[in-house]
Amino acid sequence: MSLAMPNIKTLLNKIRENNWYITAFPFAFCGNEYVVVFEDLREIDRGTKYFAVCLTFIDINDENRRLETYVNSYRFNKSDEELIDFFGIVARGYGNGNIIWQLYYALNAATPDKYHPIEERYKGYVIKTIDMRENNEGFCCYMARHNGEDSHGEQIYRSAKNTAKTRLLRESLFNLLGNDKTISFCYRQENELDDATIALSLRCSEKNF
Repeated sequence: MSLAMPNIKTLLNKIRENNWYITAFPFAFCGNEYVVVFEDLREIDRGTKYFAVCLTFIDINDENRRLETYVNSYRFNKSDEELIDFFGIVARGYGNGNIIWQLYYALNAATPDKYHPIEERYKGYVIKTIDMRENNEGFCCYMARHNGEDSHGEQIYRSAKNTAKTRLLRESLFNLLGNDKTISFCYRQENELDDATIALSLRCSEKNF
């Protein structure tokens, strides 16, 4: 079977090479425009035997209208009927299979084959997606803390989601403290603290440890 979407695997490899896990790009199909949020499934604890990428299609005219699907270079894990309904595909004398392949080819053409930093216009979509993965904890950073060990005595390291969220929301704070991968950044719905206060609090906790 030929690959319908080879750029899915290519982009996944490129973002992994750059120690990243998420990106976003535009996609237009059947007269509608979407932002596609692309995530490495292994970094959101959802990797499967057959799928390594999660795509979230977000309608730019209605952000509540979205479709999340796992994908590989061959197919989505959604049914043809779900895809036809979401994308508003109208059959024009072809079978569903041909219509879905048109979708796959169009997506492959839109998928970057290189890693690029996330464009400013897409950062909001990416940050909201990460926050959903983190149970909507919020966007206000108020603390940095050292992770301890797990039940097996192994060091716990900061997650890719926490790294991406902080680099996108608080780049100066991440540059100050983020080189230490045992440090995670804590968020809440309101009352964020400035870099100096967070760094000082971390240093005080280290002295008292």
